[in-house]
Amino acid sequence: MPSVMVLVLGSDGTLSSVADAAVAGAKRVRFTEVTTRALEPDVFRYRSLDGDDALTSYDGIVFVAADDSSSAVDLGRLTGARPLTNTVVARVGGDAAVSVALVDTAGIVVSVPHNSSREQHAAAVGERVAQVAGWVRHALGHEAEHRHHDHHHHDHGETHGETHDHDHDHDRDHAQHEHHR
Repeated sequence: MPSVMVLVLGSDGTLSSVADAAVAGAKRVRFTEVTTRALEPDVFRYRSLDGDDALTSYDGIVFVAADDSSSAVDLGRLTGARPLTNTVVARVGGDAAVSVALVDTAGIVVSVPHNSSREQHAAAVGERVAQVAGWVRHALGHEAEHRHHDHHHHDHGETHGETHDHDHDHDRDHAQHEHHR
């Protein structure tokens, strides 16, 4: 099941309702676990981020940003040394500098059209991040299974003194492997 963090950058009092809307949107996607944190301690009712490395443990992150340049600086500082590869990222709020900082995270950036209220937009962003994070997590799971299967297949051939044909018929070979068991 995908895990999504909604992270509040800044202490603007209006960000609380926006963050809550992003959480509600992410929870629309079945089985999604949602965590809310604030970058600054004691902001609103959210716990502060445990450490910069906590970001890499989530499948998706919605950054709720204040409409000033400090959010971009905070985002860059958070992710500068730890790229968010294979993490789905999006922003709600913030200026153009936040968009640039978001791309610099090396995450998978998603967005939704902004043609509604700020809270409705935040809910749509939260839902989109959770949805795409689920797809990415699923795909990465298949990739790991495929690597495990290839590794096992190579070991199986070596055990029986066979060479591995890289142009093999995967379904046929897999069926033969299952028959061999």
